[in-house]
Amino acid sequence: MKYKTIRELFTIIFMVTLLGVYPYINVRAKVTLIVKGYVKDPNGNPIQGARIFLHDYSFITEEFFIRLPNGKYYVETNENGFFEFSVEDIYARYQVYVAHVSAEGELDYVPVVLDIHMYEHVSLVELNVTLYPSASVIVNGSIVYIGGNWRGYIKCSVYDTEGRPYSEILNAGNAIITYEGGTLNVKPKLISTYDNTLWRNFEKAIEYEILPKNAIFERLVLVPANYDFLLVVYTRVVDVKRYPKPYVVDITIPIGNRESPYKLSTQSPPLIVDITPWSIKNAIKLVESDIAVTRKELDEMETYGFFIAREREELSRAEALVEEASNIPVTGENVELIIDKLERAYVIAREYLVLRMNFMRTVAIEGASLLPVFLSIFAVTLAFYFFEDNKRKMLSYPLFYLGLILVFILVYPGFHLVERTLFLESVIASLLGVLVLIFILPRHIKEPDIPGKIQRRSLIAITFSVAKRYSKIRKTRTLITVFSLAALIWAFTVLASISTVYGIRLDEILKSSKAEGILIKHLNASTGEYLWLSYYSDYRWFLLTGKISKISPRIYTRPIDVEKEWFTIENSEGRKVKLYALLGLSSNEEYFSKISTCLISGDFNKINDTYAIIIPSSISRSLGIGVGDTVKLVLSGAIPVKYELKVVGILSEDAFDDLKDIDGESLRPLIEIDNELVHVNSTDMVILNWNFMRQELEGISEIASIALSVKSDVDPISLAREYIERKGTGYIAWIALKDKCFKAYVGEYTENIFEQNIAFIVPILIVSVNVIVTMYSIVHERRREIFIFNAIGFNPTQIAMLFLAESIVYGLLGGGIGYISGLATFRVIAYLSKHPIPIPMLIGGQPLMVRPKLEWFWSIIMIAIAIMVSMISSFKPAINAAFMYSPTKVKRLKIEEKEREKREEVYLKAYTGKRVGLPGKIGEAEAILFFSFLYTRLKDLATGYVERAKDIEELEEEEYPDGRRVKRFKFKYIFRTDEREIMTDNEIIITKLPQNDYYTVELSTNPLGGERIPIKYMDRVASVIRDIVRDWEEERKRLGIR
Repeated sequence: MKYKTIRELFTIIFMVTLLGVYPYINVRAKVTLIVKGYVKDPNGNPIQGARIFLHDYSFITEEFFIRLPNGKYYVETNENGFFEFSVEDIYARYQVYVAHVSAEGELDYVPVVLDIHMYEHVSLVELNVTLYPSASVIVNGSIVYIGGNWRGYIKCSVYDTEGRPYSEILNAGNAIITYEGGTLNVKPKLISTYDNTLWRNFEKAIEYEILPKNAIFERLVLVPANYDFLLVVYTRVVDVKRYPKPYVVDITIPIGNRESPYKLSTQSPPLIVDITPWSIKNAIKLVESDIAVTRKELDEMETYGFFIAREREELSRAEALVEEASNIPVTGENVELIIDKLERAYVIAREYLVLRMNFMRTVAIEGASLLPVFLSIFAVTLAFYFFEDNKRKMLSYPLFYLGLILVFILVYPGFHLVERTLFLESVIASLLGVLVLIFILPRHIKEPDIPGKIQRRSLIAITFSVAKRYSKIRKTRTLITVFSLAALIWAFTVLASISTVYGIRLDEILKSSKAEGILIKHLNASTGEYLWLSYYSDYRWFLLTGKISKISPRIYTRPIDVEKEWFTIENSEGRKVKLYALLGLSSNEEYFSKISTCLISGDFNKINDTYAIIIPSSISRSLGIGVGDTVKLVLSGAIPVKYELKVVGILSEDAFDDLKDIDGESLRPLIEIDNELVHVNSTDMVILNWNFMRQELEGISEIASIALSVKSDVDPISLAREYIERKGTGYIAWIALKDKCFKAYVGEYTENIFEQNIAFIVPILIVSVNVIVTMYSIVHERRREIFIFNAIGFNPTQIAMLFLAESIVYGLLGGGIGYISGLATFRVIAYLSKHPIPIPMLIGGQPLMVRPKLEWFWSIIMIAIAIMVSMISSFKPAINAAFMYSPTKVKRLKIEEKEREKREEVYLKAYTGKRVGLPGKIGEAEAILFFSFLYTRLKDLATGYVERAKDIEELEEEEYPDGRRVKRFKFKYIFRTDEREIMTDNEIIITKLPQNDYYTVELSTNPLGGERIPIKYMDRVASVIRDIVRDWEEERKRLGIR
C-alpha cells in the first residue's frame, strides 16, 4: 500500500493512536462509585429492610434519584443489616439517605443522611449507620401576619432541653470515604431539621416508589422516641407594608419549654401541634405595636398644633377592633373573623391615618408658603379701611401685615415643619408684591381718558371709599354685621368638616372586556409595578368566603432582564428556543377571557394537568413539535433544572396579543428592557399549569392577578369592598358587571358635611337675614343721600353698586377675621385636649369631631363665602335704593335701535379728542414693510362714499435726544350723514423706545376745528385703524416674517 503524501501518512498514524488511547480516557471519565455498609439500631442489632437511596441534587443525571443496578432506585439491607451497590459516578452531587419502613408503611426510625457532594472522584463509601426509633409530630395551622404575605415556608427543628439539635447529639454512625485525594472519616447526620425542601425530596421518593404512599408527608416531623425534646418552627413572611420595599421577616415559634419538654414513645399517637394560635397572638401584638406607633405620631402631630380629634377617633376604632379580636377564642371557625378584624385595624392605623397625617403635613407646609399672600391682601384691606391718606395706608400696611404674620406663626398648625428660608421668601414676596401692585403701579399706569366717560378705576375707588365711610359712621351696626359674618366663617372653618380623607373609592370606568367578574391586583401606588398577591392571604381567602363560583389565578415569572438567559425549551433532538417569561393559568381562565379562541390546536382544559404546556406556533414550527409531543423546560443557573412537559395546545400569537383582561390590560407576563417593565412578546413565552408554577417554580414566580366570579346571591361590589377594606392601599379590584365596570381601591376623597347633614344651612340663613335687615335700615337712613346721588347724575347701577360695595367691605372684613379666628380656635382646642381644664363646657363634653381646613385655598373660599352671603343679602335693598328716586317709565320702554343711536349722537358728544393704544408690536426688522402696508391701506380708504380718508401724509421718522424714534401718519376721516359731513383730524404715532426692539402703535383722533361731534365717530376711526393693525398680523404670516 502506497501513500501519496507524507501528510496522509501522519494523518493515519494520528487516528490510530487516538483510537488506542480513547478507551483509557473513557474509563478514566466513568469512575465506579461503590457504597456499602451496615445499618443497626442503637443497641447494635442489625436492621433488616432498611432502604438506602441516592439523591442527585445537581440534576446532571436528569433524574431526582439514581437508578441502581438492581433496576430500582433503592437497595435494602439483608438480615445482617448489610447493603452494597455501585453506580457509575459522573461527578454529580450526591446525598445518601437511609430510612426504614414498617409493616404498616410508616417510617418507624428517624432517617439519616450523608452528604458526599464535596469530594471529587469518590470511589468507595463505607457507611455504618445507626437508626433511632421515631415518634411523630404533625405541625398544623398557618402563619398569620398582618401587612405581609406568608408563602407557606416552614422549617421544623428538633432540639434537646439544652437547645442542641439532635443531629449533633445522637451518634448516627460513621462513614469512610475513599476519593482521589485519600480517605476521610465523615459522620452521617440524623435528620432533625425538616423543611419544604426535605419534604419535597421525600415526596419525590414516594413518586419514585422508594417509599410507600403516606410514609411521610409535609408537616410530619420524626423525633427520636423516648427522648425529651423541644420543637422550634421557623418560617418567614414578606412584609409589603412596613418597609419601602418588600422585606423578608424571619419568625421563630418555640413549641414546648425546658421545664416541660415533650417526650414520646414509639407507641405514642402523633403529637399534633397547631401554630395558628401562637401566630394570631403574635399578629395581635404586632398590630398593637403598629397602633402604638401611630398614636405616637398623632401625639407628635398634636404638639405641632394639628387638631386631630377625628384621627384619634379612628385610631380608637382600630384599637376596638384589636380588642374584639383578642377576646375571640382561637378556633378553626373563628380564625378568619380574627384576621378580618386585625387587618381592618391595621389598615386604619397604618394606612388611612398615615396617609392622612402625610397629607396634613404636606398641606401645612404648602399652606405656610402660600397663605402669606392672603395675609398681605387682608392687611392691605385693613389699611384701606382704617385710613384715607395714601401715605398712612402705605405705612400702616406693613404693620398690619407684620401683626397678621405673628398671629399666623402662633396659630397655624405645622408651622414648625416649614422650611424657614422658603417661608421668609414667601413673606417678603407677598409684602412687596402687594405693595407694588396696590401703591406703586397705579401711579405709573394710567387708564385711557375717554371724553364723556368716567374712568372705571376712579369709579370703583370712589364707590368703595364712600361705602367705607358710610360703614364707619355707624360703628356699632358695622361691628355687629362684621361680627355675624365672622361668626359664620368661623363656624364654617371650625365646625364644617370638609376635608380630604382616605378610604375606599368606587369609580365607574369604561368596560373594556365582555367578561363579568372581579379582577384583583396588587400594584405599587406610585409606579404601577406589580407587588404580587399571596396564595394564602388572597387566593385562599376568597375560597374560604364560600361566595365564589369560579376563580382563576394568573402566575407570572418575575420580570427578568432580556440580556440574561433564564428559560429554554428543547425538543427530543436537543434543539432549543430561548424564553423570557412563563405564564401559569388554570382551566377556569376560559370563563373570564375565552382564551381557547387563541388556540390553533389542542384543548385548553388540559392545562389542568400538572405537567402540561401550551406553546406559541412559532416555537412549534421552530422545534417541529405539536400537540401530544414531549418537551423539556430548562431553568438556567449554576445547577440547571429540567422538567419534562407534554404539549396540550398551540397558541396563536396574534390572537393572544389582542386578548384583554377585565381591566383592559394584556395577560402576557412582564419583562425588563432598559430598566422598564413591558409585556413580553407572545413568541417568547409559554403557558403552564398554575399549580405547577406555584410549587415547582416558587422562587421565581408570583401570583400577578386573580379573576373570580361570585355566586348568584352574592353582590360582587360588596365582596370587592370587603376585600379592599382588609388589604388597604395598593390593592385594586375591578368589578365587571353586565353593562358597567367599577374600580375599587383606597384613595382620597372629600368628606363633606353637606352630604351628611344639611343643618349647617341654618347659620347661613341667620347671618343672611341679619345682613338683609342691616342693609334695609341703611337704605332707609340714606334716602336723602340717594336723592342727592340722583340729582348729581348717578345712574341706578352706580347707586346700587354703592350699597353692594358696602356689603363687600363687610364681607372682606368678616371673612378674614373669621378664617384667622377659626385657625386660632383649632390651635386652642388642640392645646386644651392635651391640657384639660376643669370647665368642660368651654369646648363641650367631648372633642369636636371635625377636620381642620389647612389647604391654602380655604382662605379664598372663606372670603368668597362671606362676600357672597353679604352681597346676596344686600341685593334687594340695593335695587330698592337704585330706583327709589329714579324715573321708572323709561326703564320699562323698549327703544328701537335707530332711536337709541340718535339719542347717543345727541347726548354723547365731545369737543376734545382721545388717544387710543392699538394692540400688537411691530418688530424693528419689519417696520419698513409695515409703514408701506399702513400707507397703502390708508390710501385704499380714500375711495369710500359713506366713510373715506383724505389728506393722507406720511412724515419722516424722527429721533429724539432720549433715543426715541417716532414715525407719524396724518389723515382726515370723513363721515357722510343725512344732515352733514362729520370730519376728524387723526394722527397715527408709531414709537420705538431705546430699550425695546419693537414699535408700538397709537392713534390720536380729534374733532376737526374743535367742533362738538358724537364720540362714536372717533370710536369708529379707532376701530378702522385697529383692524388694519390686526390685518398686518395675517400679512406678516403670509410673508413668512416671525
